[in-house]
Formats: sequence, C-alpha cells, structure tokens
Amino acid sequence: MKDDSGFTLLEVLIALQIVLVCMLFVFPCVHAMKVLSEDSRQTDDAMALYFLRRELAAASSIHLSSSALDYEAFKEVKKLQLHNGRLVSMAGYEIFFQNIDDASFYEENNCIWVNWKRKEHVYEAILVCR
Repeated sequence: MKDDSGFTLLEVLIALQIVLVCMLFVFPCVHAMKVLSEDSRQTDDAMALYFLRRELAAASSIHLSSSALDYEAFKEVKKLQLHNGRLVSMAGYEIFFQNIDDASFYEENNCIWVNWKRKEHVYEAILVCR
C-alpha cells in the first residue's frame, strides 16, 4: 500500500515559485503607497497655506507671538495655534495643518512666517506681508 499523505518535491517548488512571483508585485506596491502618502501631505500643506493666506489677507488686524497668531477676519476674532498635533484656528476648530510636531510664527521684513515640523523635516512659508 502506497502512502500519499505528503507533498511531492515538484508541488513544493511550484508553491514556492508562486509565492516569490507574488512578492515581486507586493513590494513595489507597498513602496508606491508609502511614496504617495508622503506626497499627499505636501499637497495638503499647500492647500492649507492657500486657505490660511486667503484668510489672513482679509484680516483687519494681526497680533503675533511665537506660539500663536491672533487676528480679526470677517468680524470674528480668531487665534491660530498648535493643538493636539494640528495647527488650528480657535474660533471654532478649523484645521489647517495635521500631524505636525511643532509650529511657530515670526516676523521678518514686514512679513509673517510660519515654521512647522513634521517628523524630522522642518518646513517654512510666508503667510502674509503687511
């Protein structure tokens, strides 16, 4: 009587070949998803800067400190500050930047700048010039 309970060497080699071919497709896809997720953060930051600049351009008064930016826009007093890893406007809770570690403001050459840090990268942009 013949024992047929195991796999043959040919069956194991075919299964191994199928797994290796699948891995050839999986690793590039994972890498592409990682790269695309980083690019979307840059797009999100660009959109946030656009809306923030529009709002500050309409502001009638702006008061600056290193950790917050107080301004009056559309007859409403607002405060832009870091809260729970987000740069938000505290008249309500309008989110501009997400998943950031730190944010600060400073004035140079009559322009107000914002710095924000995400992981090991530090970004900087002009918000408004007076």
